[in-house]
Amino acid sequence: MPRIKTPKKFNFWTNLGVFSIIAPWLIGAILIGQSIEKVNLMMFVQFAWFVGMCVVLIYWLVQRKKGFVCPDCKTPIPDTLENSGEDGEPIMHYCKKCDVLWHTGKIPLSG
Repeated sequence: MPRIKTPKKFNFWTNLGVFSIIAPWLIGAILIGQSIEKVNLMMFVQFAWFVGMCVVLIYWLVQRKKGFVCPDCKTPIPDTLENSGEDGEPIMHYCKKCDVLWHTGKIPLSG
């Protein structure tokens, strides 16, 4: 029977990664707004900054989703276990080698 574990470092690095993208996004937007006097140029630079940071965030999330590695044996586990997709349901990865179910988060609440 598989054991259920939570990969503490995985969740820490996921949260840190999101923060390290969102913080520069906001700081950059504030600095752009304060340093450019011409409204049209500022709006163009703000839009380009927004689009660029969206690309970075999406790329990071895709890489993070396919990059789960079992913390115990270092085996890559690319796919999550299939679930119903209901709000609050756990997101799990199964390592066959260790016989461990890794609980990496929950499906966000939609309402």
